[in-house]
Amino acid sequence: MKSFCKKMIEPVLIVSVGFILCCYDSGSKNSLVQAEKRDESELIPISISKCIENKNFSELADTSIPRLLSLSDNSRRELLEHLETLSIPERVAVLIFLQVGTPYKTGPLGEDIEPDTDPVFSLKFADCTVMILIAESLAHAIEYRGETRAMQFANYRVGDISYENRFHFTTDRLDSSPFDRDITKLIAPEFVKTVSVNLNEKLNGEKWIPINWSRKRIINYIPFSRTEDAKNWFESGRLPEAVGVGFLKKKFMENGLDLLHEGFLWKGEILVHASSRAGRVVSVNWRDFIKERGGLYDGVIFYEFL
Repeated sequence: MKSFCKKMIEPVLIVSVGFILCCYDSGSKNSLVQAEKRDESELIPISISKCIENKNFSELADTSIPRLLSLSDNSRRELLEHLETLSIPERVAVLIFLQVGTPYKTGPLGEDIEPDTDPVFSLKFADCTVMILIAESLAHAIEYRGETRAMQFANYRVGDISYENRFHFTTDRLDSSPFDRDITKLIAPEFVKTVSVNLNEKLNGEKWIPINWSRKRIINYIPFSRTEDAKNWFESGRLPEAVGVGFLKKKFMENGLDLLHEGFLWKGEILVHASSRAGRVVSVNWRDFIKERGGLYDGVIFYEFL
């Protein structure tokens, strides 16, 4: 049977159902008319609501369903309120799948001032890291009293918005952000390998990012070829249903970089990532991705959403 939330015509659901029922019971024609005329920006599309209610989160990758970037501010606010009954990883899953189709742009976020005048928060474009940051920020937006304020802590050391304090390296973010935690060693300890890196320090002594910061650290990773069985890890309880994944190449780490790419893995089977090749955020089969990119990466790290 085809999914209801995929194939239905796009009506909308008013979150304040009690208000509609109350109007109906009162028999007030004027109240019903007012309810029907409510601004559509205050409505959550019922296709989104049904997928959330049934926990068919991966169905939200269907781009015939309204995208996160197309929702009005009011609709997005009501969506976030609707998600409060879910766990943080489940919220992140919803917000990731709703980004499928978002146009790709390298480094679309900044600090609104020089040297990076891009906005602190925006849904217009995504790269591999920004896709994750957007989902995390929105998942915590109500708790942090705003999307931009949540982004302060997702993307900046101690919430201090500045180019110098931005998490320019993903593994540094995983150690410092309150929204992430590296769990690579817990997933498949029998396969874990380590590599050392001096973040932001090139072999020639120059810096990748022109700030007074570098960090020596050890990174745990699982060899790329060993991760093909991620679905089995999920089914056996090793791997959470919603995890972040990062991809590394050792020769680049020798020159001061950590990850070349990152994305979101659902139930060990579906990878969502912002693809520069495709020019947008895409949803693909994990095993197919592993086979296709076999020579591109050496290892994978996994992290959970807090």
